[in-house]
Amino acid sequence: MTQEYRILWFEDSPGFVESLIDPIEEHVESMGFKFSYEIKPDDKELDEELLKKVDPDLIIVDYGLGSGTKGDVVVKKIRAIEPYADVIFYSGKMEDYINKISREIDGVFFTIRSNLLEKTRKLINRSVRKQQEPNNMRGVIIAEAVDIEGKMEKLILIALGPDAERESVIKKILDPEWQVLTFKKKFDIVNKICKERVKNLRCKKRANPTKEDEIDAIISEINQKKEAFIDAEKEVIEIRNIMAHASYDQKTGCLISYVRSSPVIVDDDFCKKTRKDLRKHSENLDELIKLISTES
Repeated sequence: MTQEYRILWFEDSPGFVESLIDPIEEHVESMGFKFSYEIKPDDKELDEELLKKVDPDLIIVDYGLGSGTKGDVVVKKIRAIEPYADVIFYSGKMEDYINKISREIDGVFFTIRSNLLEKTRKLINRSVRKQQEPNNMRGVIIAEAVDIEGKMEKLILIALGPDAERESVIKKILDPEWQVLTFKKKFDIVNKICKERVKNLRCKKRANPTKEDEIDAIISEINQKKEAFIDAEKEVIEIRNIMAHASYDQKTGCLISYVRSSPVIVDDDFCKKTRKDLRKHSENLDELIKLISTES
């Protein structure tokens, strides 16, 4: 799990899935994750390629599928391909199957259909707690910060044009190993690119009055994205530095770091806010890259 929580669901009644998707998505997003899911009516496409493509954090399997396939067969196939994925196995009368199946298949969680939503929430919470273990959380945050910096570099390269020789030089300048441009300097360049692009669009608008509304919409979107990017240094690089220098505190069971001599406790609230902030800046940069690419 990184910044997205993914579910693969084997159920031949899409209406039942849809009745639960909204509260599941709300629960996942309240914890700072993006949510995605895929529904399969049977096990016909179940193979290593499917599990690799979806890369699910949780697999949910109904006992009775429309093709006549029984859920325990599906779970056995899943376990043969992926031994460690969390799996929820459910039915109308699950107690009829628990003893039999639990003897044959390890690591499966059982529930009745009416309790599936609550069981799913609990498994999501369990996964999130695992991710928030000190070393896991440190790795996730640092990796996401590196990814965001990579998107800044991509935007800079796009804005400066496709000249191959210039691109080679710029890539070296952007390379952290050269230590030429810090995150802060890249951040400033991205802001300047946005300002320059808005300035050019205003000139374009004066030259093309018939496209005024279209150009105004692009200007507004770039300005909104630039405004949302203002807090990136604090919400990305400062958080990355907090995690890089945090140490485990036995009393609280959390990581603790210090910013300007003040302690910062890496607890559930910190992790939740950090995930939301990192997602915000990552998605914001994706949109800015599209806008700058369109106008380049």
